[in-house]
Amino acid sequence: MRVITHDLTPASRAENGCILYNVAESTEKEGVYTLLMIWRDVASYRQYAASDYVRAFTSNLSAGMLENRRSMKRGGRWDKKKFSGYP
Repeated sequence: MRVITHDLTPASRAENGCILYNVAESTEKEGVYTLLMIWRDVASYRQYAASDYVRAFTSNLSAGMLENRRSMKRGGRWDKKKFSGYP
């Protein structure tokens, strides 16, 4: 998984509309990764999600590997209050 996310990160960051794309591996639980993505708009995210390399990545994931998927979006703008621990 580390190699796959390492390869996916630069391509994702280069996508039109990508504002932020970070991958972090848990220091407490081996094999647990968090992806934080912020996209300019829904259309940019959908174009990214439909790309060949993202579809190839997600098709290689086993059922149940993606969990706790959350959107921090509210009213068309990012709600900074939902990012606990951030100023």
